[in-house]
Amino acid sequence: MASGTLLSVASMAFSFARPVDRMHPVRPLASVFNPAIFLSMLGQLVIHLGCMIYVAELAKDIMGPELLQEVIDFEKERNKHIESLDEDTFNEWNWFMSVPFKNNLLNTCCWLVETSQQISVIFVNYKGRPWMKGMLENQPLFLSLYSCIALVAVCAWGAFPWLNNILNLEVVPEGLRLQVMLTLGVSLVGSFAWDRFMAYLFAPQIWEVMKEEAKATKFADFQPILMTVGYVIGGGALLLIGNPIMLGLAYMGYRNWKKNRDATPQAQAQAGRHQ
Repeated sequence: MASGTLLSVASMAFSFARPVDRMHPVRPLASVFNPAIFLSMLGQLVIHLGCMIYVAELAKDIMGPELLQEVIDFEKERNKHIESLDEDTFNEWNWFMSVPFKNNLLNTCCWLVETSQQISVIFVNYKGRPWMKGMLENQPLFLSLYSCIALVAVCAWGAFPWLNNILNLEVVPEGLRLQVMLTLGVSLVGSFAWDRFMAYLFAPQIWEVMKEEAKATKFADFQPILMTVGYVIGGGALLLIGNPIMLGLAYMGYRNWKKNRDATPQAQAQAGRHQ
């Protein structure tokens, strides 16, 4: 649900992205059948499909035939349960909560790769400047995508097992974590590199413009994003800690403790001189 919410925000931000105020002399590609676009989409499809098959086979090998058969039998019973539900049940927003679910290594790995591929589709195909507002200017898109990337990476590495448990994900075994992380990286970085390589080959004017825009990026362009992240972290800390008054009391207590600590050596020195 967390990744779905973040991806929904990213999709909406992608759909409502605004164009720049001034038209650039170099026009974007007008047809999806242009080789730069068409071959890019085919290449991304091959990369995503290959990554999904690869990670699924890795998970199957570790699970073994007995666990796989248990998953198959469970899914058959689950499908029967879904088919037995009446139409009124599907009208409820939380109908899926009544459907049994069994997490396993296979559906965990597939979910990780699938989510990374959804991120990749938005990240790679959002060209931004000089035709649309850049990704750094589209804060909902930037923050939702990178938050989702962080979520997938944390779950894939098993840094917080309790988070995997909340999301109904298996903790990826240590021997498989590096391979899963590399697969996720290939799915994202490989798709990006392939798309830009197709632009370099078949649309050199587009490639040159995108390269110039990337070179023009400065640290100042990141400041609004960093400020927003700071506000979110600060607000979240206040919500997690509770009443802001407690923060003030804690600070006053710390200040008094520090004052007493500094005063103790001075008092001891003065007492020694009197003696």
